[in-house]
Amino acid sequence: MVCFKNTIILSLYFVFYLPKVVTGTEIYGKVNLSLQTSAEGKGVLSEIKSNISRLGLKDSLKLNESINLIYQLEYRVNTALDRLNADIISSGNQYFGFKGSFGELFIGKNDTVLKKSQGKVDLFNGLSGDIKAQWKGENRIANTVTYQSPKINEIQFLTTYIEANGTFSLALFYGDKRLNKTKIFTSIATDLKVNGYNILRITSQAKVASFVLGTMVQRQKKLETGDTMDGFLFSVKYQLAKVVLNSQYQFSDYIRGEINKVASFGVEYKVALNTKLYTFFTHFNFDENRDQNYLGLGIQYEF
Repeated sequence: MVCFKNTIILSLYFVFYLPKVVTGTEIYGKVNLSLQTSAEGKGVLSEIKSNISRLGLKDSLKLNESINLIYQLEYRVNTALDRLNADIISSGNQYFGFKGSFGELFIGKNDTVLKKSQGKVDLFNGLSGDIKAQWKGENRIANTVTYQSPKINEIQFLTTYIEANGTFSLALFYGDKRLNKTKIFTSIATDLKVNGYNILRITSQAKVASFVLGTMVQRQKKLETGDTMDGFLFSVKYQLAKVVLNSQYQFSDYIRGEINKVASFGVEYKVALNTKLYTFFTHFNFDENRDQNYLGLGIQYEF
């Protein structure tokens, strides 16, 4: 059985002990802070939230004319905490692998390909309206092997093998998820017994004039109980100069009869090349629980 426990040690070796042959380490990050008011049925709470702020580095080492060694070390940083503790830093995607004409193969802790299949459809990723608040499948798992094939006519096959229980996440992509090279991105993905669920997810996003339209359909089944859920998401982004308007609706229908709905609306204003101000409102409508409302005002800086 392949052992992956030394992934981070090996990655650090390539970062710190091979500086002369590495092509040039890229340091990147994002700081995203918001002042949020949350109404969850037990009064109103105001707090500072850190929304997937992160710091990382990545690079590639040329082994020969056709193969590069690649790595990424990413950490999530909770910049809203006022003191250093165990929760202020957590690991993000951390892996090393190989890239060549065969595609990419890497080992470590990484997003499953089903999670990656959402592309940029979730316009409120990292905020209260994130799709993971209602749906399963947003998994980042350690001790995995991921393979991404080269693109052929914009079609790409991806798979994640999860060593802990021998399960798989599989996906087929078409197009560019950032919609720069193509005006359409679509994917179909499945999780097979991953974290106790079977999941089928179909995603599509298209650029139409100044609009970006996105849809996602998901069926998930909890293996322990047999409970299933059918879900649908629709998102719309409209950009006008430095202003971006976002709206998103997520619907979840559980076989036991419960229906949950999430509606989110937001406005972004681009202050500079890598900086934006934003505000959002998210409303959860539950069949079996009290409704929840979230209102936030934030700033994001990327480098």
